[in-house]
Amino acid sequence: MARGLSPWMRRAELSSLEIGILSAEIAEKIRNSRVANVYRMPDASYLIRFTSEEGRRDLRIVPNKCLFLVEGVYEAHGELDEFARSLREFLKGLYFKDARPVEGERIISMVFGLREPIFSLVVELFPGGHIVLMDAKGIVKASHPSGMVGKQYSPPEPRKTIIDPEVARDILCSVDGNVKIGLALARDLGLGPKYSDEVLVRAGVASSLRVSSCVDDLLEKVLSALKSLMDDLGRTSPRIYAGDDLAVPAPFILKSLEELGFRSEEVGSFNEAVWKSYESLPSISQDLAEKEAERLEKELLDKRQLVSKLESESEKKRRLAETIFNNLSVIEEARLSVLAGGSSSNVTNIDWDEGTFMVKIGEEFIKLLIREPASRQASSLFNDAKMMRKGIENIKAEIEEIGRKLEEVKSQKATLIVTPSVKASRKKEWYENYRWSYTSGGRLVVAGKDAATNIKLLKKHLEDRDMVFHAEVKGSPVVILKGGRDAAQEELEEAATFCAAYSRAWREGLSAVSVYMVPSEQVSFSPPPGTYLPRGSFIVKPPKTYFQVSLRLCIGLSEEPRRLIVGHERWVSSAAKTYLSLIPGNKSGEEIARTFVETVKERLGIELSREEVEEFKSLIPFGKGQVAK
Repeated sequence: MARGLSPWMRRAELSSLEIGILSAEIAEKIRNSRVANVYRMPDASYLIRFTSEEGRRDLRIVPNKCLFLVEGVYEAHGELDEFARSLREFLKGLYFKDARPVEGERIISMVFGLREPIFSLVVELFPGGHIVLMDAKGIVKASHPSGMVGKQYSPPEPRKTIIDPEVARDILCSVDGNVKIGLALARDLGLGPKYSDEVLVRAGVASSLRVSSCVDDLLEKVLSALKSLMDDLGRTSPRIYAGDDLAVPAPFILKSLEELGFRSEEVGSFNEAVWKSYESLPSISQDLAEKEAERLEKELLDKRQLVSKLESESEKKRRLAETIFNNLSVIEEARLSVLAGGSSSNVTNIDWDEGTFMVKIGEEFIKLLIREPASRQASSLFNDAKMMRKGIENIKAEIEEIGRKLEEVKSQKATLIVTPSVKASRKKEWYENYRWSYTSGGRLVVAGKDAATNIKLLKKHLEDRDMVFHAEVKGSPVVILKGGRDAAQEELEEAATFCAAYSRAWREGLSAVSVYMVPSEQVSFSPPPGTYLPRGSFIVKPPKTYFQVSLRLCIGLSEEPRRLIVGHERWVSSAAKTYLSLIPGNKSGEEIARTFVETVKERLGIELSREEVEEFKSLIPFGKGQVAK
């Protein structure tokens, strides 16, 4: 059955059936993963970066087209826009709870929160659709395109997708007989063009055939094909179809594409098929670049027209003010005459309701207020003109910036966009979910980040030969030195120093603090008989060994593998190519991070990524301190 390429193939859009499969796969992969950050890609798509024990993954949202999860993270990002900044502000630090399709629509709703849901991110994957972040009450907090913030979100009226043959039979029998069968399947059954094409190819029925022409045997073939489609949805075998510079994702074998000569490659999941199909299509990226260029060109035109209008108004006000000043005595005399109820030869159109009059100066008529001195009105006009000039200068600066962005987008349009580099995600070690370090003797030091992770650390990872540390201040992390019973004295002091640095003593600006140590068997979660142990607490049995340690912490950059490390100077100095030694102080994490970035660039010739800078700041206790070395 020879047919041309359908328009849906070029648009690279997903059907509602596919979105149901995709949302389930994404939810399974990242449920309870934490949002680490939000980015915007050069092609105007958006990234939500997730982190979990499995590593880091990026969820990429392409407006009006598709979304998919990559196994790793993108290394190149674009400039943030208002929507990306809003997503970063609201979602960072929250956990992904679930993803659900909106039945019969090309819409995915993703839920984020802590213990309970806080926000829903609704992604409408159809032309003209929105991406909307709303709170639990349905009030929009951020939207792309803009304009919906503060409004109540209402999804489109749901349209069911009918794949049950018996239900489909009733619907097709009620459709106007003059309607083509292809249209009836796509519209009335909600299959869309992709799967209406597939049903008809499986049935061996031409899409141009009128519904009234579908006699019993042809109708049964259509319904049988629909049944086979329903069966395939229950046993997916995802693949990518390629041909004619196109790549099409499919959740199972599509005979309609095979008949067009498309080659297929089986992949591990439908999400993978969407991901790899999208990134193999430079035309899609170019299409987005063209839309972005159109938007920027329109914005540039609007700004230039606004500048022209403001310049004209500013010049008009300035000339009017000069005319008033140059004829001040004549105008003021005319105004006072009007105010006194008299008349003047050069005064016309007195409007007491409006409080204005017209005065003729030469060939020009000037409208003025009756009750305000002419000199003050002239000064106001000069000030208005001056403020307009300042506004014009600001808009001209915006025009320059828009012009720069437009040139970038045009250069992007002129070149086939290379598939962005995805850095493979490394599975995290268990201790990377906590604060961690090493001693100079190579023993692992692990610290909780808060009360909850303190308890989790002790319950899940405390073993017989470990030593436990805790500072003698309220708000101290629990620190475990793995194999600490066999550690040298200096290693015990290093673990105690690590514990002290992340205690509240750092925030209070203390120079030293007392830290105690006990072996693992002296930590208990069972209170003595007749007593109550508050949730999140534990008991430490005596005796305790005490250390008096200085508050000091080193953060450095190791080379193999390249990563940031933190801990006592004896270990960090041996493992890092360069590092900073910090003590309590009032410099912000931003200032300290700038110093580190400059140090790394000067000594190693390395540019730290934005993500590395953010990670560095997160390692600074309580986000402040000062550089000691």
